[in-house]
Amino acid sequence: MRNFHESEKVTAFAKLGAGYEIVELDRQVNIENGNRDSVIFDAGAGFKVALAKHVALKLEAVYANKLNKGTIDQSITFLAGLNFGFVPQAAPAAAVAAVAAPVVEKKPLIIISDDDGDGVPNGKDKCPNTPKGVTVDADGCPLDSDGDGVPDFKDDCPNTPKGFAVDTKGCAEKMNLLVNFEFDSAKVTNGAASRVSTFAKYLKRNPYKATIVGHTDNIGTESYNLKLSKKRSEAVRKLLIEDGISADRLIAVGKGESTPVATNATKEGRAQNRRVEAILQK
Repeated sequence: MRNFHESEKVTAFAKLGAGYEIVELDRQVNIENGNRDSVIFDAGAGFKVALAKHVALKLEAVYANKLNKGTIDQSITFLAGLNFGFVPQAAPAAAVAAVAAPVVEKKPLIIISDDDGDGVPNGKDKCPNTPKGVTVDADGCPLDSDGDGVPDFKDDCPNTPKGFAVDTKGCAEKMNLLVNFEFDSAKVTNGAASRVSTFAKYLKRNPYKATIVGHTDNIGTESYNLKLSKKRSEAVRKLLIEDGISADRLIAVGKGESTPVATNATKEGRAQNRRVEAILQK
């Protein structure tokens, strides 16, 4: 079926059809009377007149052609009836805007790889294997707040002063010169003097500065021991200078009894605490 003229009131239409008719009731009698299974072709035309919103008067004429085993039966049927519409017509399409909307160009999807997940893409990451959860700088490298070359997440001494040589844990590198003193004495023994000379040779090979730190046991007052420890560090500094180390590379300080390395409850422990150490600086 095809509509040829549509308006709010009248719609004209035409239709074509085909079918097959099967005769079943008392088939033998029907065949004897000339009623057999038949192929049917029909064509029709008409129009609908709207009576209400979904009700229309339908008028049509149908021509049918029935092929019945060598015979042709023809008929014209005139039909009149009411047409009820249950599906509402679609709303008219909105008018196309005079100006087309601007075409938004889609940018290509760019996948950025960050293998270690530190927020810095691989192409900019100078430290591509940073452990998970470590805070990094703009280059993707772990932070090193005190600038000693040991990243914060590995640094056991995160506030090492600038210029100090550090060990793998980020702590100032100390060397125990194994210079021990007799009780209440600041005199370097002959045996200890040779170890001072060995340290002087080390400083000649390595461009470090050194802070020479003297210590005491806890026998005596704190103020007295502080002065005694300073005398011990100055005695070692003097020997280093005599061995050829420039004085501007050496600083002597005293810590008194404040940082023991052994117990002061025994004679042997107190002997270990009467010592001199060197802290190296770049």
